[in-house]
Amino acid sequence: MPFEDDLGAALRRTADALSTDTASLAAAGLARGRALRRRRRAAAVTGAFVAVTAACVAAVLVVPAGTARQAVPAVTAPAKEPAKVPPATPAGRPQISDQEMLTLFKALLPKGSVTGGRARGTQTIGSGNPVPYAEFVFDDGEGAATVSVDLSRDPDDQRQDNQCPDPAFMKKGTKCARTQLPDGSVLTVVQGWEYQDARTGPKNWRAVLTTPEGGRIGASEWNAAGEKGVPQTRPEPPLTPAQLGAIVRSSSWDKVFEAFPESDADTAPAS
Repeated sequence: MPFEDDLGAALRRTADALSTDTASLAAAGLARGRALRRRRRAAAVTGAFVAVTAACVAAVLVVPAGTARQAVPAVTAPAKEPAKVPPATPAGRPQISDQEMLTLFKALLPKGSVTGGRARGTQTIGSGNPVPYAEFVFDDGEGAATVSVDLSRDPDDQRQDNQCPDPAFMKKGTKCARTQLPDGSVLTVVQGWEYQDARTGPKNWRAVLTTPEGGRIGASEWNAAGEKGVPQTRPEPPLTPAQLGAIVRSSSWDKVFEAFPESDADTAPAS
């Protein structure tokens, strides 16, 4: 029948129009599969990198010291400063600082307290330059007193200090003892006053050692907390003549004389 034939043909045409596009679906599935594979591959690579990095860090931390590959700490401690070398004189001799002068002198004083330390090291020695010295206010419990020490290699100082003063110019009551020592040094101890005339003032006792090598070490003390213009704090200076002599005879001063130039030429600047 024509109608039935036409109906059948219409149904077939409709079914064909509604059929699935298998080619498009297959292409879309293939693209999605490739995207998923890329993601898995990237995740695997990232995980492997993290694992390798962790293993390397762990290996660095556990490698024992002394092996060919040593551990490097995460935070490196600051390097130690190199040892400080004392400054040298123009002739290359090590210098004695102001503080070292104070330390040397303090170590030679008897038991007591020291305050007001002043000093000059060997950095200024040379032709016409000030000599090194150290000074304290020393108190052994009987009253404060100024004590000092100074060193030089001046021939004029040698001639002046290794002799007792002329009695004609010595204040009444002044004492002086001069001793020639076995090594050729001369020790002179004077117990007098700051002023050798009729004026009043503090007592000043001084011991001087002059050596055959040309060195001179002088130690002075007063019975006041200053050399001039201050009231006396005690009847006598704190150190005995023997103690003064021991200070100037100490071998501690050898290192100071090592910094002295042997001649004026040693202090001349290099040309």
